[in-house]
Amino acid sequence: MYIHKKVSSYILPLNKFGIKLCNLCILLLKFTVSYLKFVSNFLEFPKDIYKNLKFLLKN
Repeated sequence: MYIHKKVSSYILPLNKFGIKLCNLCILLLKFTVSYLKFVSNFLEFPKDIYKNLKFLLKN
């Protein structure tokens, strides 16, 4: 019984911290995904310009 009490006193704060950490990870993941979408859109733009310039230079 004593051991169980001691273990649960360690697990409970760890669990609360774990939940906070999990929420933080989810938030970070959402931010990363939106950031990557933004970056990929930003990188697509110059690529299109480059293709158009190459096409114009060929003609």
